[in-house]
Amino acid sequence: MEVQSLSICVPGKCVNNCAYCVSQMHESPYQDRVKTELIEYTYSTPAELPRALKDYYKRLKFGRDNGTNSIVITGSCEPLQHKSFLRMFASLNGMLPSPYLSIDLQTTGVFLTDANLDWLRDEIGVTTIALSIADIFDRQRNFDLQVVPEKLRFNIVDLCDKIREKGFTLRLCLNLTDVYKDCPPENLFAAAHQMGAEQLVLRQMFAETGGTTEKDNWIREHALPVEPLITVNYMTGEKRPVSWVFQHASELIGNPCSIVHGERRGDKGLTVWDINGYIRERGKALDILPYGATRYSVHGMSTVLDDSCMAQNNGTKQTLRYLVLREDGRLYSRWDDISSLLF
Repeated sequence: MEVQSLSICVPGKCVNNCAYCVSQMHESPYQDRVKTELIEYTYSTPAELPRALKDYYKRLKFGRDNGTNSIVITGSCEPLQHKSFLRMFASLNGMLPSPYLSIDLQTTGVFLTDANLDWLRDEIGVTTIALSIADIFDRQRNFDLQVVPEKLRFNIVDLCDKIREKGFTLRLCLNLTDVYKDCPPENLFAAAHQMGAEQLVLRQMFAETGGTTEKDNWIREHALPVEPLITVNYMTGEKRPVSWVFQHASELIGNPCSIVHGERRGDKGLTVWDINGYIRERGKALDILPYGATRYSVHGMSTVLDDSCMAQNNGTKQTLRYLVLREDGRLYSRWDDISSLLF
């Protein structure tokens, strides 16, 4: 088994209420076994751990023993809302024969004060700060879409500077919604570069199949379109995705009511297709990640188009994009399915 990363799920109710929050698309069926009363004590060896924490330690070790090198700290809340949980993780990680050294923190940036940044680096071992961005051009709209409380809002540019100054890797994660519909791809990359991003992830947005939550509906309405729609019949006004047009080109060429061969007459506006094309045209392929995505160098930034946020494997071998260590102390291979229990 090859696993790219182990996701640590920090439990709790989030101070934000992001319009596209994946964790709010379904009720959590996972029992919180890592109780506060268990993690406020100091333990020196695995043998001293109470059962729930011993189970948690075993899953951390299982991931490490199976070749997982990276930890991603994420969850249903801002990780810094639960500092005692982060201390517990750091303590258990330190007990491993070979601790995880590459540790990412996913966050909107709230609570990332100077003191907390130092604490994350020196005590928790965080090496990368992954900032989730709803609008890279408009600070106010960014926080409005994330529903960040007014008193917790901050200057994103200044925060990016602090993150780099303190020795973290800065990763910007842009959620691709219709706020960018009128934006040329080059403007997205220029803005990320100007903010000092060393790594850039562009996330295609997905609603759950059959999902009916407020978040599912918001994503369906506001996700950036995957492909341009092209008019394939001027008499009826019928439109099809550009990939369909390529597949049926031979049929369309002979139809006098169809598109003119080679001419794109599509709906205006940015699509994921356009971003992918820009990356391939302007970037240089660096390597292929274990689950199949290609990593590119684009304008000096390590860039990945995340066009399948729940992707698990590349279809050719047993390769998992991630394992998820839940608050019940068990490992799962999917975020959205309790039946994916692995250990």
